[in-house]
Amino acid sequence: MKTRFIADPVRYRTMTTTQIRETFLIDNLCVPGEIHQVYIDLDRAVVGMAAPLKNRIALTADDTLRAKSFTE
Repeated sequence: MKTRFIADPVRYRTMTTTQIRETFLIDNLCVPGEIHQVYIDLDRAVVGMAAPLKNRIALTADDTLRAKSFTE
């Protein structure tokens, strides 16, 4: 699971277009046969996508969540 730290208002004013894009754009979520997740610190939210093919994909709790299960 990747972690995104959203820019504060002061830092945001000095960021380039590339830096803003890298901070806010979540891409490459849809990879067949894999699960990808991004933890966003501002809302303490997880954005992700699972694209199972033939095998099941386990939705486990990453250490970032500090939980026993993903839905805890």
